Formats: sequence, C-alpha cells, structure tokens
Amino acid sequence: MALETLCNIGSKARAETYDMVVVLQWALPTSDIYLCAKLHTTILGQRYTNNRKKYLSLHYYLYNTLVKSMKKNIVSSFDVDHRTLGAGLYLRSVYTINEEYAVRSWDLRFRAPMAHAPLGSGEVHTIEHLMAYYLRLDPVIGSSIVSFCPMGCKTGFYLSTMQNVEAEDIRRALANVYKEVFPLKSAADIVGLNEVQCGNPGLYAIDSTNAAMAEYMRVLYTAEEAAEAGIGCVYEK
Repeated sequence: MALETLCNIGSKARAETYDMVVVLQWALPTSDIYLCAKLHTTILGQRYTNNRKKYLSLHYYLYNTLVKSMKKNIVSSFDVDHRTLGAGLYLRSVYTINEEYAVRSWDLRFRAPMAHAPLGSGEVHTIEHLMAYYLRLDPVIGSSIVSFCPMGCKTGFYLSTMQNVEAEDIRRALANVYKEVFPLKSAADIVGLNEVQCGNPGLYAIDSTNAAMAEYMRVLYTAEEAAEAGIGCVYEK
C-alpha cells in the first residue's frame, strides 16, 4: 500500500480519533510495522512538535504494540513464556486447514526450557526415529498422526495430529511405546537407522536416551499410574 494512501487513511481517521492503531494494523503487512508506527506517530506527533521526548516515547510505544499484535499467533510457541514452562504434555495450538481440517499441535516437553539441560543430539535423533515410527502403529492415534519432529532448542518434540486425538490418548500411546521398545540395547533397536533411510545414521545414543525416556515417563505418570500402565520400571533405581 502506497504511503500516500496511508496518509489519506490517517487523515480520515484523525478527523474522528487520534487512536489509529486499529486502522493501521490492517493497512500494512508485518514487514512494514516500523513504517506503520512511524506514520502513526507522525500524525499523532503533531501534538508534540515541541517535545521530542514525548514524541519518541509515543513512537516506541506504538511500535511495540503493533509488533506484538501483528505477530501474535503466527508461531504459537512464541506466545508461550518459556521462563515458566515446565516439562509435560501440552496442546499448543489448533490450526484449521482450508476451513475444513483441524490439526492439533502438541508440545511434548521433555525438559524445562530454562533449566539449561537440553537433550543431546543423539537422544533427540534416536527418539525422533522411534516415536515417528511406533506412534503411527498405535491403534488409537496412529492413523491421525500428521508429523513428529524435534524442537530446535532440543527440550522436546512437536506432535501434530488430527482433531480427534486427546492428551490422554497420547499419554497412553507413549507408555505403550516405552513398554514395547525400551530400554534400548543397541543401535539395532532404532528403526530406520541406516544409510538408505536416514541422513545421519551415526548419530544416536543408547544409555542416555533410555534415561531421557524414563525421565519423561515419570513426568507424565505417577508411580502408581506407571505401575498400572505396565511401565513401573521407570521408577525403579
């Protein structure tokens, strides 16, 4: 949208109100947020032509407001305060595709983000292979899985499913995979870990992955629940 058009919008809006945030939010794409705030404060700043400090304060306030409002929910995980987020299983967001299909994005958080104790690369790669395969074999959620992928921060994984999957379904499926697959004994237990099916088959971990999975099961299950689910061994020393 041309600057001249924006100025016209601003002039019309100014005739009624000095609050143009709503007008300018839809008038500019995200890439033009700075211009948006600048134009906004140029119009509003006519009040403060003799007070540069007030003008700059107004500009930065509007700029930050527009950044937050225009970028909100573009990446759902960016709306989460990672300083207070703990390990667990969370429904992060629901995306609608073509106004028809609802896809749920689940946060399988193995480690608290600010604990500064992320999973190792070998652990992430090993868990990715195993869960991407074995969760799809689950009789309840398998056919509803869209993707299973690691977080770049290496504190967990994202699981995308169709809308018919609930948190308890995932928790149960994870326990079943643990019961069937763990503890790992060697690389031969890691499905797809070869030069044909994997881009880096030399990257894996056995003992530390066993420990990481047991730790996550303890996050999802109490000792009593784990015993009932057949994974009571995660609490054994």
